[in-house]
Amino acid sequence: AWSLWNEGNALDLLDPLISDPFSMTQVMRCINIGLLCVQGKPEDRPIMSSVVFMLGNDDASLTKPKAPGFKAILTGELESTPNHVELHSFNNVTFTEQTGR
Repeated sequence: AWSLWNEGNALDLLDPLISDPFSMTQVMRCINIGLLCVQGKPEDRPIMSSVVFMLGNDDASLTKPKAPGFKAILTGELESTPNHVELHSFNNVTFTEQTGR
């Protein structure tokens, strides 16, 4: 969603089965609010009462969202990235199952 938003293609998030009539403005507003809710710093995220207000009032101004705290990397994006980064890690943690007597 973040990548599509930055590329100006946020409407690509819309399910293709949704047909007209729909409000492009409302869809973009909902995506903007969703991105505000996942910003990297918790203090930048709106509180729920603000989210409800923004969803219910078309006149409420919205700020531009900042980068989310996470970003999913699709397989195609990963393979085309020159500096390949491993998305997994291994550690030496063991699990012990305790059983009662």
